[in-house]
Amino acid sequence: MSFMNVTLRQVRVFAAVATAGSFTLAAEQLCLTQSTLTKSVQELEAFIGLRLFERTTRRLRLTGPGKAFLPVALRLLNDLDTSIAELRHQAKGLRGPVRICCGTSPATTFMPAVIKELQQQYPDMQVRLIDDGNDNIARRIADGGADLGFCTLTAGASALVDSRRILSARMGLLFPRQYQPLPQRITPAMLNKLRLIRGSDDADIMAALNLGHDIATDSHITASNLATQFSLVEADVGPCIVSALAASHPSATGMPYLLLEEPAISRELHLVMRKSERISPAAQIFIEVLFATLPRTRFRHGVTLDPRYPLD
Repeated sequence: MSFMNVTLRQVRVFAAVATAGSFTLAAEQLCLTQSTLTKSVQELEAFIGLRLFERTTRRLRLTGPGKAFLPVALRLLNDLDTSIAELRHQAKGLRGPVRICCGTSPATTFMPAVIKELQQQYPDMQVRLIDDGNDNIARRIADGGADLGFCTLTAGASALVDSRRILSARMGLLFPRQYQPLPQRITPAMLNKLRLIRGSDDADIMAALNLGHDIATDSHITASNLATQFSLVEADVGPCIVSALAASHPSATGMPYLLLEEPAISRELHLVMRKSERISPAAQIFIEVLFATLPRTRFRHGVTLDPRYPLD
């Protein structure tokens, strides 16, 4: 048997009349004339072959078949309305998911505030954070493993993705809390006198520091994980070479931080996305919230937001 002749309006009218207990009230709720409402019920009853309502001049009530059909109609309408609303949310990018790939510094400094703002504005949006090393982020974006990412771009990575610089962060030394005597300024000549903790990916930083200076690079302690570096600093093993963005990590709160001078070296953080591809609505919303949140985020001295944001 085909049910193509049963319309959504007929089912919705039946449910409204049954719930309101009145054709007049149901007509007002649905913004229909009472004659249109009556005709829809009559057409539904004619197709079914049963009366759904008992009508008298004084009252209106459901018949047995009407009582049996009402919960089915209500469940059908509710499921349909919910499904359509979810599809509309997806079309508008309000659910996502949006996949963000980044390292520890972005994930622990400005990303928590961005996620909190997203939850408040778009409570149904799904965000998936993917932790990866800087050298792998651009490749992951290019391969479709994430929608957006944050990384310091190398020459090879620049060819894989579209990017936009969002901030620059000066390099400096993070000292143990009770370190004494704390120097007034940091120059390359002072580095050989310190028991430095280095990150495993700072070869470019050390190369820049060695220009015109004789800095020993083989006697430093190396740790690839930022949390490990902070733990070593906390244990008074020595100061650590990190960017001002990394030094904005909550674990580094209270640790003295001095910027490197002569030369002043910076690392740039870029927002990256797949090359020449239109981003999803969810990703676009994330970017808008990101650029609205960054100016309110507390960073260490040495972090400078790119003056060109938001995206053109």
